[in-house]
Amino acid sequence: MAPRYALALTALALPASICAKPAPRDYPDGLSVGKTAAGPVYVDGRHKTLYSMSLRWARARSGVGMEYCAAACLAAWTPLLAKADAKPVGDWSVVQGPKGPQWAYQRNPVFSFNADQKPGETRGEGYDYLWSTLFYTPPKPTIAAPPSVATTPVKGENILTSLEGAALFTAPLVGSAMFTPFAAAMVSQPLGDWTVLRHGDTPQWAWRGKPVFVSQEQVPTDVPAGGKVLKP
Repeated sequence: MAPRYALALTALALPASICAKPAPRDYPDGLSVGKTAAGPVYVDGRHKTLYSMSLRWARARSGVGMEYCAAACLAAWTPLLAKADAKPVGDWSVVQGPKGPQWAYQRNPVFSFNADQKPGETRGEGYDYLWSTLFYTPPKPTIAAPPSVATTPVKGENILTSLEGAALFTAPLVGSAMFTPFAAAMVSQPLGDWTVLRHGDTPQWAWRGKPVFVSQEQVPTDVPAGGKVLKP
């Protein structure tokens, strides 16, 4: 089954600061964002949690893709149908499903789970090792940052990361030797709120005068007191 929180990394343009411009809504009309114990999720018009079915795993298991959820499968799952004139938006596209046009997210067909009775329920998570809860992915804002910085959705919000997906955070100068500096290139120059520290052998990025470090985790727990995860 695909990782619950897949990393969608996007390199950002050269700039002036970390300020972000609001991004337009990038999911279909009729859907909204609901709350669950595990985080915000996409929900249908009945406020039921939505799930994606992994076509890759379906093909590996049975040799078929979209046809995997037909007949008996439809007793447990309801396709998220799309209007005949629906247009793709963001990571959402329209595919031909067992009951006609239906929405797909990142090319995987989307369903609700019939056993979910109340808003916020996620009983279909991991079902049959094929279905994954569709956690809300906020639109990627356009920000100004060094070219080695990316924006990554994690649990319903965007954070700034390295291009490899490691979270970036600031830390006080005291005790900072415990953390991995976010390296800058030798030729890097200040960019708005971003400056370059050149105290050691390797230049290090700083944001608003505070040195920036790289976490070892996607959702960092190693941020020290007085530190801060960078967000757009």
